[in-house]
Amino acid sequence: MAHDNSYILPLVKQAKSLNPKLSVMATPWSGSAWMKDNNNLIGGSLRSDQNGVFADYLVKFTQAYGAAGVPIDYLSVQNEPRFSAPGYPSMYMEPAQQANIINTLAPKLRAAGLPAKILGYDHNWDVTDFAEQVNNQAGSNVAGSAWHCYGGDPSAQSKVFNDQHKDIFFTECSGHDSDNVANTFADTLRWQGMNLTIGAPRNYARTVALWNMALDNNHGPVIGSCGNCNGVATVTGSNVSYNAEYYVLGHLSKFVQPGAVRIDSTGYGEGGVENVAFRNPDGTIVLVALNTGGTQNFQVSFGGQSFGYQLPGGSMATFTWPGSGGGTTTPPPTGRTGPISGLGGKCLDVTGGSTVNGNQPQLWDCTSGPNQQWTLSSDGTVRGLGKCLDVSGNGTADGTAVQLWDCFGAPNQKWSTGANGSLVNAGSGKCLDVRDGSTANGTKLQIWTCSGGPNQRWSVPA
Repeated sequence: MAHDNSYILPLVKQAKSLNPKLSVMATPWSGSAWMKDNNNLIGGSLRSDQNGVFADYLVKFTQAYGAAGVPIDYLSVQNEPRFSAPGYPSMYMEPAQQANIINTLAPKLRAAGLPAKILGYDHNWDVTDFAEQVNNQAGSNVAGSAWHCYGGDPSAQSKVFNDQHKDIFFTECSGHDSDNVANTFADTLRWQGMNLTIGAPRNYARTVALWNMALDNNHGPVIGSCGNCNGVATVTGSNVSYNAEYYVLGHLSKFVQPGAVRIDSTGYGEGGVENVAFRNPDGTIVLVALNTGGTQNFQVSFGGQSFGYQLPGGSMATFTWPGSGGGTTTPPPTGRTGPISGLGGKCLDVTGGSTVNGNQPQLWDCTSGPNQQWTLSSDGTVRGLGKCLDVSGNGTADGTAVQLWDCFGAPNQKWSTGANGSLVNAGSGKCLDVRDGSTANGTKLQIWTCSGGPNQRWSVPA
């Protein structure tokens, strides 16, 4: 921590003081040299006998940052695991090993009381099977997959999401100087606007992050890789200039609020006015538009109203206007609402009142609080705090975790009341089950072959 105490932690703490809602993600580039098969931070792989030690290291890192006032919200286990870099810290990792580390790390984080969500993959768009293998093998221990921009295109995110319905996070892209340096700003705005500001969210990304935040006028400090990369800002002495990356991020970060949802919009396509739209929790609508061609006139229609705008070629614009309701594109279905009680008279409870995808509900003393109010909806879903009761990863095996997730109506989110007060999942045919038959506060839920036992009996709203 001595290294981080000098500069990194003070700056992150300052950033969190400016924006307390800031989320922090941590990503290791290499395990310690003595953990690796080449005894070097550069290149090589983690020895398989060190998987548990590496997991312990990540837990201790997360604890240390939390103790320093910077809780870690998201944690990946390896930056760019498919690349053994020759000139800077890196660590090649196969999907099976990454899944093994995640399955070791997740219970250690839980035992330490650390809420950090684990992200898999953390590499480029040009490969999807790595993320899919990790999602399958790590199950509920992995919250989703992280993506970089240096190969492929954003549609890879949609493939993985549509196959497995786990969260998508876009976590790294660095712009660089164009061959004609004078064109760098325009080229970066066009490419990153198309692929990051618009392309990443249109393909289910919940985040857009750039790398680096600030570099000097010599593109440094350079750590052995890109010698012409650009930061969001360039610092020259006491002067700061803002690069295209600043505006690429700003078109989202200034207008799209935490908790917003993307809503459908038409007109997306190369050569036209590409766009992405959101509804904020306060109901306001945000539309980001990018013109990759010449000057174009276009029309925006929403809710029976419309406006026109002329957008110069190679430029971006963000529009906002009041809307009605927030955080969802359609009214939720009707149904019966109230507490769901089960084993030991305990209630089904949204853990910590958190609506983060992947949060696992628990048994808890009944309090009549909002996080214990559930709606058995007309569409077969069971909803709490606006999210649906979901079987992790579309799993069907006994012991698969039950979690909260954005509602999308798939069979793993549909439930019916069965014999003996059971709640039967449509996707698996298994019953909602209290893990280990425990009545302790904090006990999590799973699916299990229906047995009619007391840990599968529920009293639902009439």
